[in-house]
Amino acid sequence: LGPDSTVEDTDGIVEQILDAEKQLAPEAWRDLLYLCLNFAIGNVNRGAVTFKIVVLRIYVRLLQSGLLQRDLGTFKHNFINIVKLSFFWDPPEDFARFAIAQRALIEHDQEYKNAAQFYECQRLFSGANFKSACPCFLKLWLLEGGRNVRYAAGIFLIKSYYELGQMDELLQFANDFKRIVSHDKGFGAEKKEAYRQFLKGIQVLCNIQFHGLNASTIPRLKSIEKLLEGKYVMVSRAWYISQIQKLWATKK
Repeated sequence: LGPDSTVEDTDGIVEQILDAEKQLAPEAWRDLLYLCLNFAIGNVNRGAVTFKIVVLRIYVRLLQSGLLQRDLGTFKHNFINIVKLSFFWDPPEDFARFAIAQRALIEHDQEYKNAAQFYECQRLFSGANFKSACPCFLKLWLLEGGRNVRYAAGIFLIKSYYELGQMDELLQFANDFKRIVSHDKGFGAEKKEAYRQFLKGIQVLCNIQFHGLNASTIPRLKSIEKLLEGKYVMVSRAWYISQIQKLWATKK
């Protein structure tokens, strides 16, 4: 696997590894899948959304084999990814239910508390039911249980506000979100910067939505595109790309 590997190349390699399950020691088989998994997730984070189906195929087999659940730390790290990506599976509910069924492993864990509720909220968001998604994500945020789930809910609440055009509510919440993330001593500098970039970009998008895409706001939109190409992988990068494309489409 290299920087020029396509999703077809990756899927072909993954298929060979999946077929070799009985020919390899369980740990070796798992490690090869993790290698492909990290490569595919890296491409997804850079905006290559077609790699999501590769990520899901690997997660399905790791879950079915029980190898992912064997290491609780690894399972917790991947859990939100599994839930978020489950909407790209066909049919989506089948795989999501399978993932959520594993929540007994982490339901008492502070980092991932309320993960099942997060799935329900994201189901509303994925169905473009933003009006119902907003109070759902806000409730999760106010519960203050499980940082990873809570912060994920905060990001989706901001995106829901944006989709509804509720810019005042969005900007007010974004300020609260930025303050809390900035004072979180459990996050490293790189993770904090990824959130800051997201919040910086959302302010620009709101400004363009208010003033329209014109000579004065076009440079601001281009500034977000530069953020997406920067050192840090911005949170919700694929969503940003889709919103930027929509704004460019309004240019006359």
